[in-house]
Amino acid sequence: MDEEVDINSSLLDEVRSINDDEFDIDSPRVEEEKVVNLAPLDSDTKVTKLAIFTIVGIVAVLNLFVLSYLMKIDLEQQIVTPQFRIESASIHPIQLTPIFNRPYNVPNAYKITTGWNITFNVTSLSKFRDASYSNIVATIYYYKEEPLWVTIIPGFYQEQQHHHFVHGNYTLSSVTVGLPLATLMLDEISSGSSSGFSVGLQGKIKQNMLRKKTNDSKKDVGSSSLSVLCQLDVEFLPTTGLMVGAQSGMCKTKLEKIEVDGKNMYSRS
Repeated sequence: MDEEVDINSSLLDEVRSINDDEFDIDSPRVEEEKVVNLAPLDSDTKVTKLAIFTIVGIVAVLNLFVLSYLMKIDLEQQIVTPQFRIESASIHPIQLTPIFNRPYNVPNAYKITTGWNITFNVTSLSKFRDASYSNIVATIYYYKEEPLWVTIIPGFYQEQQHHHFVHGNYTLSSVTVGLPLATLMLDEISSGSSSGFSVGLQGKIKQNMLRKKTNDSKKDVGSSSLSVLCQLDVEFLPTTGLMVGAQSGMCKTKLEKIEVDGKNMYSRS
């Protein structure tokens, strides 16, 4: 029994001595600071990094040159759609004369007699192209039926970012329309307004790319077919056929590049 007590006492003494060593507040432990000395880069490492940066810079510059060249080619090949709108419109009093079906003495058609004067405002939206217009046919429709009045507009030249006014003069003439269309027109004239009239333009446009600030150096971009449709809202003096006003928004314009070697390159609207 005495031996066991002695063993336990000795074990307790060892544990106390260990704890005293680990948690001795009178003698704190100070860790040594670790100092890392960075060795300077040798000359070969500096040269390698400089070469990498130089190669990356050269590649970036080459990419910019290639991108700008491709954008230039695309810019030269594209066609620029101009804007059309009706600046003013006037009309002679519309006269509708019935054509009777003999011997029943019932009208089966009408003869419409009138004349139009329409002025178009053509705006070039391109900073780098001038344009030449030719073969322009201006047609007036009524609810997109068969053409009623047709005239030719002389060709013209337009500089870049310029407005140009062109005139369509439809001389006093008569056309024959069927009974349904004539009845609709008579009803609208009696009501004092009509939104059934529209004006269409068909022609040809040729654009040139200006290579310099002066006009002495140009590149032929090519020719395109021109198609324009303008809606025309007309107000009449009721029952007389005399127009007292006309309004039109921006016209719908479409260019389609004329085929070269059997290939249609661009179509824009």
